[in-house]
Amino acid sequence: MFTKFSLLSECFQWTKKALSALGEGASATQCEMELQAAFGHSMMFTKGNSDRALAALMRGLKLAEELEDRFYQFRLLSDLHMFRLRTGKYQDTLALAKRAQAVADEIDDPIGLSAAHRLLSTSHHLVGNQAEALAHLETWQPPPSQVTDTSAFNASRIPQIGLSRVLWLLGYPDRAVRAVRRADEEAINIRSPVPFCIVTIWGASVFGWLGDWDAVDQRADRLIAYATKYCLDPHIAVGRGLKGTVLINRGEIERGIELLHGSLLKLRADHYELYAPSLSQALAEGLGISGRLVEAMAVVNDTIAIVNSNGGSFDLPELLRIKGTLLMQIGDHAGAEESLRSAIDLAERQSALSLQLRAATSLARLKVHRGHSNEAREMLAEVYGRFVEGFDTADLHAARVLLDEIGLQRLRSRTKADPAASP
Repeated sequence: MFTKFSLLSECFQWTKKALSALGEGASATQCEMELQAAFGHSMMFTKGNSDRALAALMRGLKLAEELEDRFYQFRLLSDLHMFRLRTGKYQDTLALAKRAQAVADEIDDPIGLSAAHRLLSTSHHLVGNQAEALAHLETWQPPPSQVTDTSAFNASRIPQIGLSRVLWLLGYPDRAVRAVRRADEEAINIRSPVPFCIVTIWGASVFGWLGDWDAVDQRADRLIAYATKYCLDPHIAVGRGLKGTVLINRGEIERGIELLHGSLLKLRADHYELYAPSLSQALAEGLGISGRLVEAMAVVNDTIAIVNSNGGSFDLPELLRIKGTLLMQIGDHAGAEESLRSAIDLAERQSALSLQLRAATSLARLKVHRGHSNEAREMLAEVYGRFVEGFDTADLHAARVLLDEIGLQRLRSRTKADPAASP
């Protein structure tokens, strides 16, 4: 009942008391299963991703399997999926999503099957399989449910959450914005704080990628206020990190660095890795702008090591790009080119055209600096030419400006060599 009405703080307090008072006769029963599920769920969102929350969810799943309660199996697999993605274990979420799909097949309800595909899509998106993520999002558009209680299938409630980010990565910025708007409407309609916070954060990431920092700032304020109201402490930390990112992109570097440092300390203490790589990217860029290159490189290298230890993620191409730009600042041009080429290759393997463009733009700048303008233009023009929309967004505008600058530079070089060629 507490979770139904989004009273997660109250749910945590009362289920904690109930479990401590649970007698021998009440263990291994439906009652204990429901208490463990509610306790683990509420603790994860209000207190962080602790071993205790994980143990409660695992115990609940064990009981659901023993009791052959498929709806609670799906509910707990969904919560464990959320726990693993919040801790950055994206490869683990794929296995959990496949288990949830098997349970959904047994339940044989269209809403449950759709929810399973949403879980699979989220996993593939975070691992870095964007084409696969989109395929799962497009697979199921379910008819009305055949069961009265669909609360186990929360993963299907706002499918636009993941779609917006997948579309941007695939190279469809305009469609991504439309998906964010639809997700906002869906989040308002269902009136549930956790999905609302997730929609706010994921939408902020899309607007940040687009370069709309006013929109990110508004969403950060909304997130902090809403998460504070519902005692969702980890999401408050994410909101402060978003504020820090906005400040850096507005030129308030030191204040932005301060907020990002505080946010990341809190997130790491809560084992909340889902948003740490993107906030670390902003921190590294801020440190680089302020000339603290050694610190910036340490942030990037540490984050890459963490991401790789967890099996990789969609964040890795951007981390490699930022590492390359920092190496350019240091003067290690060979190392910079190696890192940027790795970013481009990985983004292409992940079907992340937008990240490929970012890395290609950075590599083109390096090539121009090293006197290889023709190669820079050819390489960047090929990636830019694959886009069919979003030409007024920050990355595409930056690429177009650079291509025009290279073209003008080539024209000046020809004119200097042959004055008669001047128009």
